[in-house]
Amino acid sequence: MKLVARGLLLALVLVPTLAGLVGVLAPAVGYLPVLGFTEPSLAPLTRVLALPGLGQAAAMSLAVGLVSTTLALLLAVAITAGLQSRRVSRWLERLAAPLIAVPHLSIAVGAAFLLAPSGWLVRLVADPLDMQTPPAFAYGAGYDLLVLGAVLVLKETPFLVAVLVAVARSIDERRSLALARSLGYGDIEARLKLLAPAWLARSKLAIVTVLVYGIGNLELALVLGPTAPPLLPVLVLDLMTHPDLARRLDGAAAALLLIATTALGYAAYRIGAALAGLAFGAWLATGPTPTLTRWLARIGDLATTLLLAFLALTFVVLALWSLAGPWRFPDPFPAVLHLDLWQRRVPDLLAHAGTTALIAVTTALIALAVVLLWLETTGRTTLPSWLWLPLVVPQIAFLFGLQMLMLVIGLGPGLGPVILAHLLFVLPYTALLVADSWADQDPRYAAMARSLGHGPWTTFCKIKLPLLKAPLALALAVGISVSVALYLPTLFAGGGRVTTLATEAVTLAQGGDRRLAAATGIVLALLPAVALLAARRLAR
Repeated sequence: MKLVARGLLLALVLVPTLAGLVGVLAPAVGYLPVLGFTEPSLAPLTRVLALPGLGQAAAMSLAVGLVSTTLALLLAVAITAGLQSRRVSRWLERLAAPLIAVPHLSIAVGAAFLLAPSGWLVRLVADPLDMQTPPAFAYGAGYDLLVLGAVLVLKETPFLVAVLVAVARSIDERRSLALARSLGYGDIEARLKLLAPAWLARSKLAIVTVLVYGIGNLELALVLGPTAPPLLPVLVLDLMTHPDLARRLDGAAAALLLIATTALGYAAYRIGAALAGLAFGAWLATGPTPTLTRWLARIGDLATTLLLAFLALTFVVLALWSLAGPWRFPDPFPAVLHLDLWQRRVPDLLAHAGTTALIAVTTALIALAVVLLWLETTGRTTLPSWLWLPLVVPQIAFLFGLQMLMLVIGLGPGLGPVILAHLLFVLPYTALLVADSWADQDPRYAAMARSLGHGPWTTFCKIKLPLLKAPLALALAVGISVSVALYLPTLFAGGGRVTTLATEAVTLAQGGDRRLAAATGIVLALLPAVALLAARRLAR
């Protein structure tokens, strides 16, 4: 069973990821026998490097990822330091989980309707400013990048806060805080100076994951990003889905460039972290700085308020558009609200939601079973480092290669391949959530059960699983939430034949019916929320 468990984990995560990378590398150097390209060549790389706007596309992707990750991290540290010092921390921590569960796409669709040149915020001030047409300054790549960056910051900040809070709980802070108070430091400043470095050191993987997503995300770039030129992931997708199959080689070469851009972003992050460490050392040497700390606490409070307000507004505008009748600019509200769209589209929405839920629940259950089998049979609690490989490589940089692998082995598009593709991303999160709780179990319970004559299977089912009810329920909910939001794996593994709420939301947000896009965004957000509520109920 030990070999089976290890083999499953390798077969479901490492082998597909490496095969996907090889499947991109080979076409990038001109080798794709299935299309008749049997001689290695640098022609695809040469053609891609000559594309107009390529440098700007790479620079924009890099800038969006670095800036949004930096701001989200700074805000998360400030918020966490403040939360740990206040009585409202428990309430806000509980609120962080639903915020994390909300898919990026739902927020992106709401943000598009909220912050667009003809969006709701502009409509609210159009009448006082005597504005009859959308503002001209809002058009262009600069504004699109600003909106995209804002959405990334506001969505990733709750995730980083949850990670930092979980890390903070595992650190004994009493002695450090007592020492800091004796030297004249307040609680927030003491946490920022003494504990925050430890939080960040233990959260490297989460930070890198956020950075990679910021640079290589595709669905948000399709909904919110500029189009002339597009961001680099969108350019890669355009080449990989080009009607001329020979352009797939150029797409693979562009995917290699995206990997190189991500590596450059990581290097820039490490350099920035080193420079920040020098500035932090200078701040440490100044001693207590209560005025600066008060300002940092206010920034954290303001960030929390803006975060909650923005997320609330995105769902308000989604609800308005899903119920809106005629709504012309610059009217601040629709002329009439009705349920016609919901009544007409409920069958389609339920069908897409059913497919999405089927894929998500199946993927989450398989991922949980594989992780538990691995933990139970191997006796290890330290997760293999390669398990995180799918999270630290841009999705589009290896999913094309994975698609080619599936075609070579005769695995055509369908629900099965989509579930296998989703497992690449759900398994790491599931393992992360379960492994620590598994390691924290008191081994005496299992030893007592075995001393009473119970076998390994009975001990596992009747002792270990009940003790892990809460983390297992949470892992299932998170696995469902991750799967529900996956756009690109569904697109590539499904070959366009499997329609989920995520694929439908991107299609509609790019130029379809605003009302239907809003309704789809709402249903897309409801599935993870239902999963999270069910997990909390099961954990009681």
